[in-house]
Amino acid sequence: FLHLAIIHEEKALTMEVIRQVKGDVAFLNFQNNLQQTPLHLAVITNQPEIAEALLGAGCDPELRDFRGNTPLHLACEQGCLASVGVLTQACTTPHLHSILKATNYNGHTCLHLASIHGYLGI
Repeated sequence: FLHLAIIHEEKALTMEVIRQVKGDVAFLNFQNNLQQTPLHLAVITNQPEIAEALLGAGCDPELRDFRGNTPLHLACEQGCLASVGVLTQACTTPHLHSILKATNYNGHTCLHLASIHGYLGI
C-alpha cells in the first residue's frame, strides 16, 4: 500500500501512512518484487520530502534493490541533489560511511554512479 501511494505521488496519503506506522520497521522496510523499499521509490520518483519522512520514521537507508543499489545509489545516478542531501544529512555517521562505501552488484559506489552519469557536482 505504501509503495503504491508513493509511486502515484499521493503525498498527503503517504505522509499519513508514514505517521501512523512510525517505528514499524518491518512495514517501512518492506521490499517489493524488485527489492525496492518505500525509500527507494521516494528517491526514484523524486520526492525528497517523502524520503526525509521515511528516514525519520525508521526506514533503513542501507537496504539494496535487485541491482544492489541503495537509495543513495539511485539518487546519485539520477543526479537528484535534494535526495542526496536528505539521505546524507539524515544518516548517522556509521550509516553514512557504510552507504558511501557500498558497492552495487556492478561494483559501483554511489559516487561512481554520479560520475558515470555526469553529475560531478554531487
